[in-house]
This record gives sequence, C-alpha cells and structure tokens, in this order.
Amino acid sequence: MRKLKIFVSYSHADTEPRPKSDNSRLGLIMEDLKYELRCNSGRPRFEVLRDIDITRVSDNFRVEIDKAMVACDVAILFISEEFSRSEECEAEFARLIELGKPLFLVEIEPVSLNEDEDRIRKYRNAVKDIIFVKFWGPDRNKRSVRYGYPLPNDTATRDEYGAALEQVVAGLKARALMLPPEAPNDQDARTNDQSDQTGTAVFVAYPATDVKPETQRLATTMEANKLVVRAFDPELDVREGDTFAAAFKRALAKCDAYVQLLGASPGKLVPGSDLRLVRAQCDMARQAGKPIFLWRSASFDVEDLESDYGAFLKSISDCQIGNFVEFEEYLLKKLDDLAAQRRSDERRAGKFRGRNPAAPFVVIDAARPDSELAQKIADALADHVNVDHLDYDLTGQTLANAVADNNALILAYGKSTEGQKRTQAHFRLIRRPTGELNVSQLELAVGNGAPPTALPFPRGPNVHVITVTDQVDNAEISSFLAKHGVVIAQREAR
Repeated sequence: MRKLKIFVSYSHADTEPRPKSDNSRLGLIMEDLKYELRCNSGRPRFEVLRDIDITRVSDNFRVEIDKAMVACDVAILFISEEFSRSEECEAEFARLIELGKPLFLVEIEPVSLNEDEDRIRKYRNAVKDIIFVKFWGPDRNKRSVRYGYPLPNDTATRDEYGAALEQVVAGLKARALMLPPEAPNDQDARTNDQSDQTGTAVFVAYPATDVKPETQRLATTMEANKLVVRAFDPELDVREGDTFAAAFKRALAKCDAYVQLLGASPGKLVPGSDLRLVRAQCDMARQAGKPIFLWRSASFDVEDLESDYGAFLKSISDCQIGNFVEFEEYLLKKLDDLAAQRRSDERRAGKFRGRNPAAPFVVIDAARPDSELAQKIADALADHVNVDHLDYDLTGQTLANAVADNNALILAYGKSTEGQKRTQAHFRLIRRPTGELNVSQLELAVGNGAPPTALPFPRGPNVHVITVTDQVDNAEISSFLAKHGVVIAQREAR
C-alpha cells in the first residue's frame, strides 16, 4: 500500500515557541501525530506535507504549496483564532474545497470571533468529507480548557489530549486503508524495498497507552542511531482477510530484534484470541526465536493489576525494570553488537564461500619473513578447520574484522625480528582489557617457531601454544583443535 499523503494547513503564529521552551503546543501536537503515524520510520505509511518541509527559499512558495494540495490524499486544518483570521489559511481552505479533498478539521482552541473576523466560517458547510476533532472542551466548572495546555507534557488534561489525538490518528488510518494497492513501479514501493536491504531492523511492539511516551522516545533514539524501526500497528498491518498472528509474524520476520515496553495496561483483546495485546505480542515474539529485549515501568505495583496480567508480568525473567535511560543505553549497545555480528556473518559468507560452514574458522597472522612458519601451521589445520591468512600489510580495521569473523586467531612467532615485534604488538592489542576489540568468543594461540635465543613469546591466560620446529607439534595441534570440538587421532596431526 502506498503512502497516504497528508497536507497540513495551519497558522505559523500558533507554532511560535512558548517562553522558556523550544516548541509550541501546536508544534508538539504535530510531532505527536507524526510519531503515532510512524512517519519517520524505515517503512512509513504516511507522508506529511507541511510547508516548511516541502519548500525551499528558492522555490515559488505558492506554486509548491498548490502542488502539495493537488497531490495530497487528505488535508488536516488546525483551526485556531489565528488560523481563522488568516488570509493565507482562508485561501488554502478554499482551494482544498475546490479540489474536493477530504478534510479533517481539528480545533486546537475555542474560536470566539465575530462573523467579520472569522474568515473560514462560510466554508464549514462546503467540505466534501469531514472529521471534526476538538483539542478543547469544558472542565468540571463548565469553563473551556485547551487539552495539553500550555504544553502537552504532564498536563491535567493528558487523558483528554490523548483521546483527541487518537481520534485524528484513527481517522487517518481508516483513510489509509481505503487507498488502492501500490503499482509495481511505485516510487514509495521502491524506497520501502531499499530500506529492507540495509541497516539493523528493530521490531517495536504496539504499546499500551501508558508506555507510549517511552516507546516514542525509544523509537526516535533508535532512528537517530541509524536503526530501522518497524513499529507494529494492528490497525494498519492486519490486512483484510488476514489474521493478527499472520500479520505479526510477517512483520517480525523482516526484523533482526524485538523490543517491547510493558506498562500497567494489558492492552485490547486480540481478535480471534483470548489474549490481550501485550501478552499476545510477547508470546509470538518468543516463538519466533528473535533476540528479545523487554522493559517494564516501575510506576505501578504488579499486585494491583488484573490477576492474569500480573501473573504474566511476574513470569518474565528477562525483563529490565525501572530505569528507562539505563535500558535505552543497554539496548543500543546490544543492537550495535547485533549489527556487528550481522556484518561479520556477511563477510564470512562471502570470504569462505564453498567451505564447510560447520567447521571452525581460524585465521593466521604472520609477518612476511615468517610465511613458511604460517604455512606449516595452516597445513596442519587444513583438513579440520577453515583456514585463512591475514594480509601482511595489516590495518587496524582488518584485524578487528578478523577478531569478529573467526573462531580463533593464531599469531605466528617466528625467526624474524619483524615478526616477533608484530606478534607482541597484536597480542597486546587483542588482550588489552579496555580495548575496543570484542574478543569474548575468540580463541587465541601463538605458533612458536622462534629460536631458543629469541625473546620469550607472549603468554597469557587461556592462550594456547603450538610449537613448530621442522614439524608442528602433534599433541599441541590436537589440544588446540579439541577446544573447537574437533577430535583427531594423534597420527593424523602433522
């Protein structure tokens, strides 16, 4: 399905930042709307056409705005007193009606203007299609209050604000489902296909209402770190004739990891299931076997929840609870590790194509004068593991890739002074406790072919030594291979 193009008409006066803030109430409403629609995700279903985003200083402003109004599928008009007074806003309203565009009228405040001041009153009954939402209403004393005023963060009307936002979102999602399927050569389709080819993709479970702010922040942070965020949305992803489970599994299959934030709400009942949304998603993610990362808010007592949902939360042993910032940092590190592993797997698949993928991968590092020593070691291992040699002209990145891509690294400590210095330097780099190289899965060995008069070769905990004279020591080769689950008879070792 192609993107739903949404033209936004508003008064710039309503986006002026409030004192001691870098944003306005309307600015935050628009940001929340774009987040709920996942406009900045790796695979967006909506595109917001806002003047400041679609025009440049060199453009003919009015021409570009008119092009956007012609191209849009629906328009949102954020109505305020400033909007109602504006000639520009009146002109956009009239043009959208002329084009026959479906219109969403969103009142962000009560408008108390007389007939002469209110320039848009006469257009209200002329719209083709309308969803009317108010971000204001009466309080208990029957006074008009603006929801989310002065800013939507932690206000007394947060629930009313959320309900109004959800009305707009639901209307736009319903409109998106009415779009025809995308054409095979559709540009949006090509863009989406390309987004599937690169980057680590993270599946973000659809959140219950009480953890939406944290989910929004996390998604924004991940996208800022160049991760592809797939925010699951049952209202858009479950197609006609489809099931929730099928849509969920289809979306998750395209991702490298699964993330879910858990709050006090179990979510809505999933159609065709006796499970609530939160648990249904978590259970299916575990069945898929993807790396899974869970966080739970500490703002509630599990004992106060519905018994079934409380028992479900208690049963989760791999969930971080409480400090969201720490979870965010932990998650980004883990996702970075997954990305590094993915790159390593891709390099390994290309480098060792045609070899036995079940056998360990061993790389040998040697200086050019010690090539004969390196070859002796390689010959002794060749029938049992996948062996490769590092380039003589080695870079730091090549060494880092070798550490990530192989099960073992053998440093050839030969007769040459150059080779001995190289081995000492690389050994210190790899075994340095605060080093950037991730060596937790790497077996390290020294192939010692140096004369007795040479300086001692590097040693350390869990570093295997393979002695090489005219031949490679049979027992030491067998011991080294045993570390990798390869068992050979002594007579096989050369």
